[in-house]
Amino acid sequence: MIFAGVLSPNPFITCLLPRALTNPLLMHSILAFSGSHLAYRLAEEAQGANSPSKDLNIANEALVKRIKAWAMDPLPDVASSRDTASLEARIFDWEPKRKAAECLRQTLYIYAALSLLGSSSPSDGLRKEVQQRIDSPIRLAIYLRNSPCSTNLPWAIFIAGSCKEDTKQREGLIYGLKNSRYQMQHLRVVQRGLQLLWADDDTHAYGPFGLRYVAQKHGLGLVIVYLNKGFIKLYLSFSFV
Repeated sequence: MIFAGVLSPNPFITCLLPRALTNPLLMHSILAFSGSHLAYRLAEEAQGANSPSKDLNIANEALVKRIKAWAMDPLPDVASSRDTASLEARIFDWEPKRKAAECLRQTLYIYAALSLLGSSSPSDGLRKEVQQRIDSPIRLAIYLRNSPCSTNLPWAIFIAGSCKEDTKQREGLIYGLKNSRYQMQHLRVVQRGLQLLWADDDTHAYGPFGLRYVAQKHGLGLVIVYLNKGFIKLYLSFSFV
């Protein structure tokens, strides 16, 4: 399906970043394109294609290049500022945002790699590579659990957590969600969704496709994006039946 001239966003999960994190147009397009790849690959599978098309591979390579090129705005220049108090606040706020942005970047790498698989299981090599990479976003998400930036990370937690295989590390992630300073409904939904995924023995219950699989199996709804005062926040509204 085509939306606004590009592949449509993943129908299960779509996330837009707060404009404060980085260039909004760049990150919007990165996330939108990353979300479209799984949906497009599944459509190819339905048509009998056993491997990703040339066009999808090219699109995925372009996405990875954009993820690598993505960078935070530089730290404010102390020497050129006249408003010291405002500058100090911006500097204090910059590091958590940088960590949140890096959490999302690392998760996007995972999503880009796994979305090309469609409903197929990853190879042992790719699975090992993913396990090595997911430590960083999960560690950053847990570190930021009491920061306002944590409210922008449920997409990253969901994707990275869906690939987590170590039981103790899963428990640590759930502990972080339960003990977040910001006890909002969408964090409880992420927690519940991951627990359903981890409890499922089906080989499909892994990664981005696993989240889609569990969503369909348990009647999970869609993502709701709510715009408020210039910031785009993610709210997950799932109903379990």
